[in-house]
Amino acid sequence: MKFKMAVDQHSTQLLKISFIYVQDLQLAQQIVHEAYRQLSAKGKEDLPFNQMRPRLIKHVVEGCHSHFKSWSHRIAKGTKSKEYILPQEVEQPEYFSKLLNLPLKEREIINLHYVAQQSTAEIAELLHIPIASVRTRLHKAKQSLQSVFDGEDLTKPIQTALGDWSEISNALKEMLLGEMLNATSKQKRRYIKPLITLGALAVAIGLGAWAFSSQRQA
Repeated sequence: MKFKMAVDQHSTQLLKISFIYVQDLQLAQQIVHEAYRQLSAKGKEDLPFNQMRPRLIKHVVEGCHSHFKSWSHRIAKGTKSKEYILPQEVEQPEYFSKLLNLPLKEREIINLHYVAQQSTAEIAELLHIPIASVRTRLHKAKQSLQSVFDGEDLTKPIQTALGDWSEISNALKEMLLGEMLNATSKQKRRYIKPLITLGALAVAIGLGAWAFSSQRQA
């Protein structure tokens, strides 16, 4: 099933993307969970598999932006500086912390380009900004990271610093697939119940016709 494949293949990456945005593992899991819920919503079941990943990334980005606009985030931001706890799976905490301490606009571009692996054109479309703005932010962010990440392509250094998050995402995968099975079971019961009712009605009609025929013959 396409949804199960999307959960297996993309949930770990989506969790990393979400965490780099909101810097809170529990909140990141909630945002990814909601992204999959939106993907499985009525009317999106027939989405081609190759379109699921960009759609999921879009839902995650929108979920993170909604969080930043929420009153709870604004109140927390106004009362104290942001504190975060890095997952134990992070291989190079000092490097990863440098990324998390970038200003949001720069961190977002690094996140989308090197973790989500989106092109500058795809990022521009996703954020509704000119491609030139994406390139400017990307250049500025890479300059800010030069002290810890060398080279033009930061994909491998950043992925190495992040480490393997498959264990973190396993619980999320199990929950998502469990919900999928429950939804499938409910849908089957919804279809089976009317069929049973129609079957019982057909039997009743048949018995009534037989009784009426018997009375006429008598």
